[in-house]
Amino acid sequence: MDTVMIVDDVPLNRSFVRMLLEERNYRIIEAEDGQKALDLIKKDMPDLILLDIVMPNLNGFETLKIIRGTPELQHLPVILVSTVEEFSSKREGFLIGADDYIVKPFKPEELLLRVDVFLKMKKERDALVLKAVSLTESQREFLDHQNDIVEKEKEILLKQVYVTLHHEIRNPLTSVLIGSQILKEKFGKDTPEKKILVEIETCAKRIRDVMDALGELKSIVLEDYLAGIKMLHLPKPGSK
Repeated sequence: MDTVMIVDDVPLNRSFVRMLLEERNYRIIEAEDGQKALDLIKKDMPDLILLDIVMPNLNGFETLKIIRGTPELQHLPVILVSTVEEFSSKREGFLIGADDYIVKPFKPEELLLRVDVFLKMKKERDALVLKAVSLTESQREFLDHQNDIVEKEKEILLKQVYVTLHHEIRNPLTSVLIGSQILKEKFGKDTPEKKILVEIETCAKRIRDVMDALGELKSIVLEDYLAGIKMLHLPKPGSK
């Protein structure tokens, strides 16, 4: 049975609305001002609140602000009910977070229709939330297992990439390093040829260091390179 809270400082108003809603088999709880409504919510959570605006102690707007500022009450349906029909009042109510605004005096069928609609919407939302959080432990384990498989496949791919690069690049690179070192001995210290060979050797060693870093890679970690572009993070050779 859905519970509707009626918040109004006029007992006659509360009695009239109670009579209408009880004919719909709704359970009714009442509060005569905003502060008492907030205290009652802590003990008896309603499914919808009909909230008057002009009340002593804590008016409807102040009460609604507190309700919307409370995480567990943010989605609780609140319909403002007031004799104030100015647009500025309606605007303030909706900006604070009211779901609807009804002007007194109202037609009984209008109030009942809006209460029915918002309670139905709440039930549908609650069902969606329940469905979203009802993932069973076995399903979670399955997803975790799938993630483990993906990570292992990444590791295998990394090894395959490294073996391929080692065969296609490392072996020819060794020949480049050895050749540049032999050729350096044939030229004088400051000759243009030797400077070129030194640069070749430096670049070849840099490529070798990248190969060594790939060999030590244990997982795929990306880092920013340029705007919108990522690159593989490589550890320094010998680092752990």
